[in-house]
Amino acid sequence: MKIFRWKNNKLKFFNITLFKISKNKKGVGIYILGICTWLIRNNITRLAERINNNSDFDMKNFDDDISKLIDAPTTKLNDFSENKIAYLATELYDVGGHTKCIKSLIESFAEDYKQSLFLTRLDSTNNIAKETIKVIGKYSTIDGLNENYLFFYKQVLLLYNKIVLFGAKTLFVFIHPDDITATAVLSLIKRTTNIKIIFFNHASHYPCLGMTFADLILEGMPSTLKITKEKRHLYNTKIIGLQSLKEGETKYYSKEELTKVRENFGIKENELMTISGGAAYKFFEESSSEYFEMIKELLQNKQNLKHIIMINLDKRHEKIIDNIFSDSEEERKRLIIKPLSKDYEKFFQAADLYIDSFPVSSALTQIDLMRLKVASIVKINKEKPEWSFHEYMPPNYPYMFESVEDFKNGIIDLLDNPQKREALINENYNYWLNTYESNCVKQKYIKYMNEILDDIKLENFLNLDYELQMETRNWRNSENVAKYFKIPYIEENVHKQWLDSLQKTQPVNIAYIIKYKNSPIGVTYFHSIDYEKKTCDWGIYIYNESYRGMGIGDKTLKRCINIAKELEMKYIFLEVLSTNTKAKILYENNGFKLFKTLKNDKFLRYEKELL
Repeated sequence: MKIFRWKNNKLKFFNITLFKISKNKKGVGIYILGICTWLIRNNITRLAERINNNSDFDMKNFDDDISKLIDAPTTKLNDFSENKIAYLATELYDVGGHTKCIKSLIESFAEDYKQSLFLTRLDSTNNIAKETIKVIGKYSTIDGLNENYLFFYKQVLLLYNKIVLFGAKTLFVFIHPDDITATAVLSLIKRTTNIKIIFFNHASHYPCLGMTFADLILEGMPSTLKITKEKRHLYNTKIIGLQSLKEGETKYYSKEELTKVRENFGIKENELMTISGGAAYKFFEESSSEYFEMIKELLQNKQNLKHIIMINLDKRHEKIIDNIFSDSEEERKRLIIKPLSKDYEKFFQAADLYIDSFPVSSALTQIDLMRLKVASIVKINKEKPEWSFHEYMPPNYPYMFESVEDFKNGIIDLLDNPQKREALINENYNYWLNTYESNCVKQKYIKYMNEILDDIKLENFLNLDYELQMETRNWRNSENVAKYFKIPYIEENVHKQWLDSLQKTQPVNIAYIIKYKNSPIGVTYFHSIDYEKKTCDWGIYIYNESYRGMGIGDKTLKRCINIAKELEMKYIFLEVLSTNTKAKILYENNGFKLFKTLKNDKFLRYEKELL
């Protein structure tokens, strides 16, 4: 053992920390023997303070400020390989939702890609996530640095160079919402390379840095996609769900093993056991906890019930619980508080029912419960949809509740009816197999990667500069495009009205620029979208004639059919000039059928049923 060690921005003498550099709310502190002797404030610490005080989900201004902090390097870049995947994260844990997502993704790609994981808190991860590092290290190299605002510029360039030299064409991003160092790296990658950035929105209930630089944002469920569009004002987003284990990888414990777990918790043979677990913030308001108030009432109602909660509490949380149970000594004895544990799967399987956390619901935990064959009840938070994860459950799941009273009654109903619990377990497991099982989600990842690696890219109009939005009117009115339309000329005021319509919450028009090798070459769009009838019309034009006949229209149409499916459309319609033989063949090859003839036989209307 070394007498002196420098690790994770700390100088240690044996196990005594003599000196450390650490962030706090006001800047970077220099600590000697645990006492802050010097507080350093610079551009980075002041920016970090502004970010910490921000509650606006639209972080584009912060991303722009970070991008301006550092100039793009002029070094020659290596070749990039489609057979490599890089990952950028802040920190990993042995227990935690986004860590499991990274681990599952890396494991599933192990046979197909060479992989490397880059971290901005490398030493910290090595200290607190030894098991996770051990698993990921089998399939991926692990590299990175220890973020330090005193050496910010040097660190950003160092991490940027590490990622670029690895040479992956795709970078998956799982950074913390306030990771300035990683965000600066993303800005450089976006400005200087063709690496495609896929941002996994794991912190969907927080304002998040770095999303501005993403080629694609992946969401867990429809409500988070809606938040990204309406609150973050970013539109290059798709739903992926959360990737779980492969079928057959879950360990199911024997009845004897689970009985032993229950006995260790003090659960007697005739008693029921419920369980919850997660980070403390999910269960508490500032000075109260509606969750623990409900648990007290539940314990008062069910005398044969003991409730286990796996949670790491601080003194504030402990005081809130003590106040809630101050007049309920007997019920407090049946509330069993245990720290978070990596053995949680065994504990969950031992329970009769899992009770969701609130005000912040569980996310990946609900998917784990389906896989583990554990009955669960889910809390809906409509006031703050970013805190609600009920959409991970099967459609029309009968045990999801908005009001606390209904939630509590649902718990009692399930505890009183073991047959209902068993039916839920079977239904949920089958849903997990078809929705979250590793190989099922892996195919979605591959599909989305192939789309963004393709030379053809669709970029939502709402992400474009106003100048380019207006320039598309000139494309549409050009002679080589206008001749294919019933209305040959679009007035400026009509075009502006159309642009305004794209910004509505539930737009009847949605449009994309078609880019080929990053050059804008045309437009594709949906119009007359009817969300009740689930129908829409679609159109396309390639204004640059030199790009026609290259298969761009075919690839664009296939992607738009998928977009229509994501919009839950049942029918998609289009109109084509009757003399446009090549276009008719394209549409018919993609499953469109003649619906009717329009306007003196000059135009044909086609339809396609979306199954």
